[in-house]
Amino acid sequence: EVFGPILHVIRYSADQLPTVIKQINNTGYGLTMGIHSRIEAFAETVYRNTIAGNTYINRNMVGAVVGVNPFGGRGLSGTGPKAGGPNYLLRFSTSGIAKAAKQPFAIKLTTNSKKDFFYYMGDTQTYVPTVMSLIEQQAINNLVTQAKTAVPQWQATSIDSRLAILGQCNPKFISHLEPIARKKLTTPIELPGPTGEDNRLSLHGRGPMVLIVREEDPLEVAEQQIISALLCGCPVIVVAGRAHQLAIEGLQDKYQQAGLAKSVLQKAPMQNLSELIENKSVEGVIANSLNKDSTDLRQVIAKRTGSIIPLIEWPETIEGFHYHWLLWFLSERTRTENLVARGGNTQLFNLAE
Repeated sequence: EVFGPILHVIRYSADQLPTVIKQINNTGYGLTMGIHSRIEAFAETVYRNTIAGNTYINRNMVGAVVGVNPFGGRGLSGTGPKAGGPNYLLRFSTSGIAKAAKQPFAIKLTTNSKKDFFYYMGDTQTYVPTVMSLIEQQAINNLVTQAKTAVPQWQATSIDSRLAILGQCNPKFISHLEPIARKKLTTPIELPGPTGEDNRLSLHGRGPMVLIVREEDPLEVAEQQIISALLCGCPVIVVAGRAHQLAIEGLQDKYQQAGLAKSVLQKAPMQNLSELIENKSVEGVIANSLNKDSTDLRQVIAKRTGSIIPLIEWPETIEGFHYHWLLWFLSERTRTENLVARGGNTQLFNLAE
């Protein structure tokens, strides 16, 4: 970090705003953003299309107060939840008594799954990179790109619509989630603050998730994991063992018939798991590894060059399913606005260059 009076000024024309926002998001960092404009629509456009954990509008960007401006970033700037916020203590709690890890979380993982081979030309052994591995890599990149592209539209879908789509496929589990979703995910939390300042805390889906479904994992649990992620606004890429391939395809068909976009729920072969985890656009890994030794899986996650992502471990029973577990799928954002600054001479912001 550099602590000093350094100010970078980059000028852009109004029609370049989408490009500027994309450049900001592509840095991978998302701690704090400041927006200065008396045009409310402009401020809202920038806020909605950026990922910073804390956004300050028409005020300074320092002095976060506990309970007023919960503080924490996204991406390379933090893992959440926010310090000083209503969900912070939940991250240090558990719904039951933790058990000692006994059996390993058995799964075959490699840090590089490219299948290189040699072939013989006369008496000379020649190295050739496998064509199939390049095709597989491109296919994996396409899957994640499609999932990432689907995020804005799926997250813009109302909670009522998400519940309706998912409820057609699994009404029993949705009936369990619906009270939590309506209470926690529908509207931002209004936080206290000084007169003339508006403070709100909202929850947003992290982004594309990778779900691991091993041969021994129940399909019923896999569907509950899928629904949990989708309800929170996170597209899911399912990596399943051979025994579950046809069943997962069946789930895809069922949810598409209910109105879910194809890119929001996809599947990939188990041998491509490492590449998926290493993809910088993946925001979390879901697995049935609770109370198991998941060291190998965690090491693959730790070797990522992108942001730190969580290993989301499924509760042992539906009774162990609580809001604090659902938070793993969500990122918190704080919006702090100085409402007084909306007045004044707005023509100053429309002067010709």
